Amino acid sequence: MYYSEETHKMEPELLKTWEAFADKYEKNWTDYEEQVWEDAKASNTVSVHFLGISESVFDKLEWRGEKCSWDTFKSGNYVLVDYGDKYAEHPVSYYQTGDVFQMEYKNGNQKDYEVIGEALMPYALDYPYADLIYITVLVPEDEYITQTGNESAMYAAIDAKKGEDKQIKEYIDENILKENDMINVFSVLDMEESFQQFVSKYYMIGGFLVVILAFIGIMNFFNTTATSVISRKKELALLEVVGMTKKQISKMLVAEGFLYLGGAFMIAVLLVVVGAKQILINTLGTAFFFRLHLTIVHVCL
Repeated sequence: MYYSEETHKMEPELLKTWEAFADKYEKNWTDYEEQVWEDAKASNTVSVHFLGISESVFDKLEWRGEKCSWDTFKSGNYVLVDYGDKYAEHPVSYYQTGDVFQMEYKNGNQKDYEVIGEALMPYALDYPYADLIYITVLVPEDEYITQTGNESAMYAAIDAKKGEDKQIKEYIDENILKENDMINVFSVLDMEESFQQFVSKYYMIGGFLVVILAFIGIMNFFNTTATSVISRKKELALLEVVGMTKKQISKMLVAEGFLYLGGAFMIAVLLVVVGAKQILINTLGTAFFFRLHLTIVHVCL
């Protein structure tokens, strides 16, 4: 997989799309990000992550809409583009299939391509650095090398069979990295480790909050019960006078306590059901590897 960064003059429709994005997200931007957007508007240009891909990468693309064939794509007359708000419920297209995309290369070459579809690179193969105002454009590797003259690939990937990840990583560590430690190697194992660290952090934070809130709730329960007993001293004494035993009074107080506890539990459950979605969206939902969806579980009684 090959990579270079180019620039592209924004057509009116593409500019409108980015203006809509700015209206939606600008309130969360830093001063630097706002300046990047202002510069992009002033120059009317957008950064292009220009990628040359092989057939094996093509087969792993995440498509939006109809998938084209490699035989058609490899002719070099077509490009694939990504789309905005990638993980939103309704992603936004930068270009429509059939549009003309004019590419002006840094080396002076210029060529008109037809947009043949919309697709995303797999995360493991995509450009590894963040950017703000950009689009991703894909061409076959032969077309990329012809137009840019760059024959140095950014990525070389090994598609390991399931269960053989560790053996391949060990082989690379022992045979390749010993000869050239300048090569940057990462694998799905590294991503899994990163994911587990992310999940563990939330388990730790969530567990800590649960312990704190449970402690506060228990202390509040005992405090409420004790206050209730003290304030009802005369009432309880009167019940004892008219014939209730201390054991019966104790059972009554315990039953009332459990009613309070059950009511508090139900209120907590309702608050979680109502507020959990927004809480998860604002925390876990910010990570690319989480997608929120409703799951209905069938329960047999």
